[in-house]
Amino acid sequence: MKINGGGVHCGRIEAALLAGFALPLGALLAALAWRSTLGLSINYNEGWNAYLATAAARGALLYFPPGDLRADNYPPVSFYAVAAAMRLVPDAVFAGRIIAWAAFIAVAAEICAILRTLGGDRGAAWFGVLLFAGIMASQFPDYVGMDDPQMLAHAVMCAGLLVLARGKTPLRAAAAAALMTAGLFIKHTLVAMPAAVALWLLIYDRRAAAAFIATGLACVVAGLAACLASFGTDFIAGLGAPRRVSLAIAHAKLRGWLMPLGVPLAFAALSGMGTRRDPYAALFVLYAGAALAVGAIAAAGDGVNVNAMFELAIAVSLAAGHLLGRLGRAGVPGPGSVRLLVIAAAGLSLGLSAALSASGDVLRILPWLRAERNDEAAEAEAVRLIAAQPGPAVCQTLALCYWAGKAFSVDTFSFAQAVLLGRRDESALAGPIERGEFGSVQALTAAGRPFPTPATLAALRQHYRTVPVAPFIGELFVP
Repeated sequence: MKINGGGVHCGRIEAALLAGFALPLGALLAALAWRSTLGLSINYNEGWNAYLATAAARGALLYFPPGDLRADNYPPVSFYAVAAAMRLVPDAVFAGRIIAWAAFIAVAAEICAILRTLGGDRGAAWFGVLLFAGIMASQFPDYVGMDDPQMLAHAVMCAGLLVLARGKTPLRAAAAAALMTAGLFIKHTLVAMPAAVALWLLIYDRRAAAAFIATGLACVVAGLAACLASFGTDFIAGLGAPRRVSLAIAHAKLRGWLMPLGVPLAFAALSGMGTRRDPYAALFVLYAGAALAVGAIAAAGDGVNVNAMFELAIAVSLAAGHLLGRLGRAGVPGPGSVRLLVIAAAGLSLGLSAALSASGDVLRILPWLRAERNDEAAEAEAVRLIAAQPGPAVCQTLALCYWAGKAFSVDTFSFAQAVLLGRRDESALAGPIERGEFGSVQALTAAGRPFPTPATLAALRQHYRTVPVAPFIGELFVP
């Protein structure tokens, strides 16, 4: 590819910059892919998702009645998707990781296809892909290749966006709405894209907007009716599981989450300067704005993690890639030079912010790999100890109990949130602990964590003893 900008041929320099972006990113993604092969819990959600996928595979209970110590606040589709994959990979954690990697690759491919469909050249399309993958791998590495349904939901929703990129006819709008609604039944909080698309269509094509909104509403009603028929009102109660909400929590999270996205957000804002002549530039700006608003609201919830920013990462990648493609077609002086600055600024900002953040450990790949292997061995020993104790177990890191062959008995996060909000009494868990009903309890007892609750921790200290485990596992209590 060659681009003329003010008489300067920038194509080779641009290709070198993109390669300089891609090579370290490829090494980082390879390290994260290797981590996905380890018997190591990447995130609390992995064990929780594994238990529910296993329940789906066995036809067991997915949504729990009032008073149960378990909770399910996700829609059901992802659990059945992982259950299907378990026919090939019986371990639900690893089956979920395979789906997560496939979805990650699908989102990257869809970003490329959307940008190419809208007339972007290969350089601009690859820049959008590299920006998305770079944000995810360098800023949010814990969510790349982990057993979690969100990336699958993004892949399905981005498929709907790709349909619209090929033309905003009523038929395409209806198909996009059906796909985005399917995404909502994988992860119900991903409302930024359908909201942005609905508003965009209302501005640019009322007939397509009517088809999109009508189809979306019909699919939502049909999906809710199917879930209520299958799971009863416990499904609605599960989605509304209580959690503490605070502006202070949101402020603390957003301060760290948004700083690495500053340069990509600036590119998204610049992309909006051409919205009068380019409806799709307007769509990406609307999507970024909606994603930022929804992510900020979600951040106020206790326990909400960096995945609240994933829609924003996708939106700014699309907006920045589209901006780069427009610069390639621009009639202004020196578009090629400006493209080089955009690519260099994005790569440098991501590398610098990752090096300064907690996730920067991943960038030191070889020491990080050794540490992950050591953590895997430590978790394997904890799993052995839990499995050796008779009776049910409680694990704050649920994958430990899952790999130890213990049944899902307590969702420690949901229980602690219900106690904090006055919805549950601590005795519901402290009582069974006092009676020695659990063979083992693994808890992250560092100060400031909602679990163990005070009464639970007091019961553990009085009636159980600890056995040595690695510090990052917390404490393992046995009778």
